[in-house]
Amino acid sequence: MKELIGRKLLVSILTSFIFSAGILLVSFIRSKDFFFLFILPFITIYAGAIILVYGSLISIIIEKFIKKADKKKIPVLYILFNGFFGLIGGLILDLADESNWELAPLGGLCGLTYALIDILICTRFKIHIILTILLIYGSLLVSLYLQ
Repeated sequence: MKELIGRKLLVSILTSFIFSAGILLVSFIRSKDFFFLFILPFITIYAGAIILVYGSLISIIIEKFIKKADKKKIPVLYILFNGFFGLIGGLILDLADESNWELAPLGGLCGLTYALIDILICTRFKIHIILTILLIYGSLLVSLYLQ
């Protein structure tokens, strides 16, 4: 149990840093302004708190239920369910601010990132780290840059 909680804490910290860095990069590409650097620590702390509490709790529940499933499908189901519940969490946060509906896809993206980092820490594949980060933030940049 200590190992599980320690792993979820590490995944939460890494996810919040990667997520904040991705948002910083998108913000810079969209506006060419460095103002976002001043609010980056607040976004990292805010996102980190949500990821730590909501993401870790959901991830532990998903992990416990999926352990009973087929061993070959565990990573795929784990990633998809984390992305889905991240999307649900983003929708819940969107209800608080009805004028801004950008948090739902970002919540789903954060859930996918959380699951991928968790699987990478468990399996210790090194090449997947580069591919994962390029895939996630490449698609994020394309989708937000085209808006």
